[in-house]
Amino acid sequence: MPFIVFIFLIILSYITPLKYQSEFQFVEISQLIILFSCFILTFQHYKLFLRVSNFLTFILRELLFLFLFYEEVSILTASDNFAGFNYQSQLNLHNLNFFLENKIFSLNINNLHLSWSLLLIDFIYIISLFIISYGSYLPFLKRIRFFFLEKQFAIYTFAYLANLVFSSLFRDLNIISKYYILDEELIELFTYSILLFDVIQKNKILKKTKFKS
Repeated sequence: MPFIVFIFLIILSYITPLKYQSEFQFVEISQLIILFSCFILTFQHYKLFLRVSNFLTFILRELLFLFLFYEEVSILTASDNFAGFNYQSQLNLHNLNFFLENKIFSLNINNLHLSWSLLLIDFIYIISLFIISYGSYLPFLKRIRFFFLEKQFAIYTFAYLANLVFSSLFRDLNIISKYYILDEELIELFTYSILLFDVIQKNKILKKTKFKS
């Protein structure tokens, strides 16, 4: 299912590019609905969650959904007071000038006319996605294993990195004219969809555990 959603979003990105405010609003509203659903669906199974996992893991997951939800609605905080340190003049983390203006490294292959720069914000996204995808494999994080994605969904979080790398490559090769293969808002929508798939899968696991006990 996640793969089908990813292909659908790529096709959608080219059929109806996000050029107009109404299209952005539709995608952003969809993101909020998904994140809110993640929060509610997890909360509905609070007792089962505690039986299988623990309170710390439950709180961490709910805080993650709330944090992402806030980042998406932070447009409501827009003010000139934040213009000095935030690209969108908002009170959030993902638009901080410090994250957007600093590079981790730049790669240039002059003979092939290829180049790629990794911004600090992208590096943070990549590391965060990797941890939430594969953190359950680390023994010292076993206590909060349920915080991380189920194994069948982990691979899909590499879509963000793939979108960055191949978009840069295809731009240099003049294969695409747009900046990203998959628009930023759509890649966020896909990532949030993975979280929702994971919540649904975890709820199934919780219910199975209930019937076994």
